[in-house]
Amino acid sequence: MKDTIKNNIRQLSGLIVSLLLGFLIGWLVFSANSTTTDKNTIDNPIKTPPKEEIWTCSMHPQIRQNEPGDCPICGMDLIPISEDANQDNATQLVMTKEAVKLAQVETTVVGNLSAATSMDKPQKEIFLTGKVQMDARTDATQVAHMSGRLEELLVAFEGEQVRKNQKIAVLYAPELVSAQKELLEAIKLKNEYPALYEAARQKILQWKLPLSTIKEIEESGQIQREVAIYAERSGILTRRYVEEGDYVKQGSPLFDIMDLNRVWVLFDVHEKDLKWIKKGTTIEFNIEAMPQKTYRSKITFIDPIINPNTRVAAARVELNNRSGMLKPEMFAKGIVRVNPLLSKDVSSPIVVPKTAVLWTGKRSVIYVKNPEVDVPTFEFREVELGADLGEHFIVKEGVSDREEIVVNGAFRIDAAAQLSNKNSMMNRLVRVKETTLREHQLPNYQKEVSDEFKRLWTELIKSYLVLKNALVASDFDKAQQASEVVAKKMEHIDMSLLEGKAHLFWMEKMPSIEKSLETLHLAKSIDAQRAAFATLSDELIPLVKVFGITEGTFFVQYCPMALDDKGANWLSQEEGIQNPYFGDKMLRCGSIEETLSFKK
Repeated sequence: MKDTIKNNIRQLSGLIVSLLLGFLIGWLVFSANSTTTDKNTIDNPIKTPPKEEIWTCSMHPQIRQNEPGDCPICGMDLIPISEDANQDNATQLVMTKEAVKLAQVETTVVGNLSAATSMDKPQKEIFLTGKVQMDARTDATQVAHMSGRLEELLVAFEGEQVRKNQKIAVLYAPELVSAQKELLEAIKLKNEYPALYEAARQKILQWKLPLSTIKEIEESGQIQREVAIYAERSGILTRRYVEEGDYVKQGSPLFDIMDLNRVWVLFDVHEKDLKWIKKGTTIEFNIEAMPQKTYRSKITFIDPIINPNTRVAAARVELNNRSGMLKPEMFAKGIVRVNPLLSKDVSSPIVVPKTAVLWTGKRSVIYVKNPEVDVPTFEFREVELGADLGEHFIVKEGVSDREEIVVNGAFRIDAAAQLSNKNSMMNRLVRVKETTLREHQLPNYQKEVSDEFKRLWTELIKSYLVLKNALVASDFDKAQQASEVVAKKMEHIDMSLLEGKAHLFWMEKMPSIEKSLETLHLAKSIDAQRAAFATLSDELIPLVKVFGITEGTFFVQYCPMALDDKGANWLSQEEGIQNPYFGDKMLRCGSIEETLSFKK
């Protein structure tokens, strides 16, 4: 426990140091942008107006203000930054050489796995656990070959070693007494009726009596009232079904005997690893009771059926155990090393060191150095990981052969990127604020539409605001009722009130609005309502700009973390942020993108 606590403290300390270094690097990046190192500039300085100082939150970099204060989301003190010269590209971070040195950034060129040499070719390591088990093929049950009463048992306990032909019990069998009498009578008529003699002899042989016993009966002429039962094989007595004095029938089980000269080691293979492990795969393993000895063997069988409870299949290894050192139920730990190229799962055999990956799940993050610029520039890149190869990952998508990636210092670069509101592990989809071509081309029909249309349109927007407030309150029922009101307001708008291009523009946009309202009505959860509300907002906000409102001021607001960091807009009459996509969870998350004012 103490070691675990110490390890956790070390990991936490390392994380804090990396974060502090990332913020310091970010400061160096931004401060260095205000200094030009070109010799001509130094010799002939040009006076330029100072850049506006921007204040942001280290935990919420979407917050950007032109004065100090507290973060409106988490309350932390805002920290100063300067506008990055490469701000328009949210995926690239420009750093100074000093910042790169401070971050201890190291890079390497990635290559194709098939081109790797035998010395540096990564291997996938699969760790397995298992148990020693008895070889089921050597398990046998000895049965009674005749009915009778057990007069004596010569093996007393389970686990006792028995040898083949060892006397293990004595049986009194009335049927055997009668058969012996018949045999002795048949011996007297052997010369005259040899077939009768053979029939009497075979009757005793079918009860598996040794030939020596039958010969003794014939020579002595004496009937044996008790007969010995002999072990039919060598092994360990694993189960005893009878006690002395028991009456047994022909075919009744007496003992289970198993030969432990050969044993199995059964390893549990999880279904995700089955594609790597086949019959004939080599495995190295140790028995927990004998850790100093390493076994190396091939897998001889893999269970074709997965255990529905544990979700594993058993992989079998067979071992010689004449020494008797291996006991059933002993624990074993093994490792399988396989060549990733042998798997059909490897569609893009590009490998990267694990230190290069900021792991966030199936889609993770690496930083790629831009070779086309002189200053150190690192590009945020999402990658899809394939197989885990121990010290490496296979990358299915996101990196090309011969690209140069960061293998040390990636976390510090990511911290600096987050500070500068770039794409980062925590802020993966930064939206660069820019006016889209569609917004440039929006027509303005505010003076062309009738007062009646504008009144009906304003009523619809007011019902939209009620819907927005219901989502702010995270009230599913009220949001559903409000969406129905918006749909009715939509039905009440008379398209004949619009003429010419305004009419055509409305007809073009109306189907997508109706589809969004239908999705809202069918939503089964507050999250589904919010996703449909985002689509509806994207349709209504441009229409507000095109047709206008009777009067009032509206704010186009934006949250970059909505819809799993995809970002979403909404329309509000309040200047203060009230986030409909998170409600009380992050009520103040967002910013004003545009202010729309309308007058009569």
